[in-house]
Amino acid sequence: AAEVAESFEDSRPAYTGEVAAPAGAPNIVVIVLDDVGFADLGTYGSEIRTPSLDALAAGGLRYVNFRSCAMCSPTRAALMTGLNHHSAGMGWLADLDAGYPGYRGDLTLEAATLAEVLRDRGWTTLHVGKWHVNLAASNGPNGPYHNWPTSRGFDRAYWYQGHSTDYFKPSELMDGVSSIPPPAREDYFANDDLTDRAIAYVRTQKALTPNAPFYLQLCYPAAHSPLQVRARDRDAYAGAYDAGWDVVRAARLEKQRKLGVVPETTQLPPLSPGADPWDGLDATQKRVYARYMEVYAGLIT
Repeated sequence: AAEVAESFEDSRPAYTGEVAAPAGAPNIVVIVLDDVGFADLGTYGSEIRTPSLDALAAGGLRYVNFRSCAMCSPTRAALMTGLNHHSAGMGWLADLDAGYPGYRGDLTLEAATLAEVLRDRGWTTLHVGKWHVNLAASNGPNGPYHNWPTSRGFDRAYWYQGHSTDYFKPSELMDGVSSIPPPAREDYFANDDLTDRAIAYVRTQKALTPNAPFYLQLCYPAAHSPLQVRARDRDAYAGAYDAGWDVVRAARLEKQRKLGVVPETTQLPPLSPGADPWDGLDATQKRVYARYMEVYAGLIT
């Protein structure tokens, strides 16, 4: 503490400085994909081309004890707090408050986020992309801001409100707490815009504070609806799904067994309620659903 005497000459200042992360503290990048099954990634058995993610997996660890909160908001709340999603106030989707503790639709203020913990220990914290852990009533320009990214531990945030966005023409993007129009860019695509902003954030951080580690949370809208992708990516899978989902599911499981990401004894579960065996569909249905799968695959790639 500073020593304050009767004169400046006899006083002694004290400087606390900023909190610094421990020496050798790592940079942390968390990439979140939306409404994507783990079998949609090449390194987990998919026929969809995901070369960059496959390369990351090949150079690191590939986890196989997979759990899901089934929807995006609960999954994000659990990831950000380390809690069961009910304990984080997000037993179901954000947007609506059911009036019960586990179903407030708004991330609890009683739990720290990973960004809050790391920021207070010297990390630069950055969020890019989808958020969707705050009530719809707080989406407006006047907030309240208590569950917006820059109020939950992120120094900088480039993001959008709600569950989805138009990939070609987002209605609104947020820079911190300010609404901004999407970049006026030919061939604009949201995933690329978010990637560019994340890279720019990291470059700025490393240029100005090179000794500080960063935590980047990069949350893509892909592959949440609406299924939109450039024609060159969509058409790259033309015809790839004409055999139908029954064949695709079986082929993925066989590849997963060979990769060792599931036990040899794993069997396919029944089709989801409302989904019919491929051979029971008429020609028009097959054409439409095969096209859906082509667009989805292009979006993942």
